[in-house]
Amino acid sequence: MDPEAELNLERERVRRLEEELAFWQNKAIGTIPPETLASVIQRQQMETLTYHLLKQRKMAEEAASKLKAKEKELAFAVENIRNLERQTEEQARELAKFAKSTAETQTVRETKETAAAGQRFGMSGIPSDEDLDMLFATVPQAKQPVQQQAPKRREPKTVKDFIQLIRRMQRVKVYDAALLLDVQPEQVLAWGDALEKRGYVIVEGLRDKTIVASEKMIRGI
Repeated sequence: MDPEAELNLERERVRRLEEELAFWQNKAIGTIPPETLASVIQRQQMETLTYHLLKQRKMAEEAASKLKAKEKELAFAVENIRNLERQTEEQARELAKFAKSTAETQTVRETKETAAAGQRFGMSGIPSDEDLDMLFATVPQAKQPVQQQAPKRREPKTVKDFIQLIRRMQRVKVYDAALLLDVQPEQVLAWGDALEKRGYVIVEGLRDKTIVASEKMIRGI
């Protein structure tokens, strides 16, 4: 049989069954007294209403339970935020203390280094412009043969020795100069910075710094 015809036949059978069911329902209703029919309808309506009320009550209880759980989660999140804020504030205070302590330590160290470098030219370790002029007038000329001398006790190096080194080599790395002068690289860099401010040298580089004699220093050679 054609599927389309079979489907139409099934639809027709269902329609007839529905008509027959409706016929018997109407007939059964006709045999029930009106007062009994009203009571049955009322009972069915009450059962339906009760069912919907219970369903709504269950939905309300579930919603209240979810709301309570969300409130707990929110309270937990707020407490975590407060804890993080307290930790951040504590870390900020510790960082401020550390920065202050580091700054004080750095100031003390720089003061000690400056005092140690004062050797001959006062507490700064760097001569004034007049003293530098005198040094350049008395520093031996570069490229002169070095005379052999008998070994003697090594004395602390001063900015004068640094100037002699720069005039002789014209270009030297900070760490090489520190090694040759037997001083700390920080001291060499301090001398270089001070001389650079007066135009005698140029400090090049960021990490591996190099001190280069300027035209002002070379003209004295």
